[in-house]
Amino acid sequence: MPDSLSQINRRGTRPRTRSSTHITFRGGCFFLAASAEFAAHPGAVRDAITEAMDLWRSYLEHQIARAIADGALPRLDDATQLGFELEALLSHANAQSTLHDSSEPYRRAERAIVERLRALGGDPHVLEFVRAP
Repeated sequence: MPDSLSQINRRGTRPRTRSSTHITFRGGCFFLAASAEFAAHPGAVRDAITEAMDLWRSYLEHQIARAIADGALPRLDDATQLGFELEALLSHANAQSTLHDSSEPYRRAERAIVERLRALGGDPHVLEFVRAP
């Protein structure tokens, strides 16, 4: 079984849910908070935040594209779309977790990500392994 599927969670989505769950940064993910604050303010700060967010998204899409190429996600042909979906889940989890001071949104996002990858043909055994605490 190609390792590319586990890389999506192990190096992409899972570190983000874990670091935010343990409140590495008060107020949730620094880049999400900063992007919300500076989105409507053109300039060097917004450009730097945009570059960092684009780099993260590019990395995630690269891992997804590898999983497609390796045959680990046989029902997927659009890495960009799945990257958007995963980013939306993670961003919403961050907002809800910060607002309610709860780690529950991250658990729900992680569950939704695993279920989405399973629906795309991801190996359930690999997905349960990466989902385990």
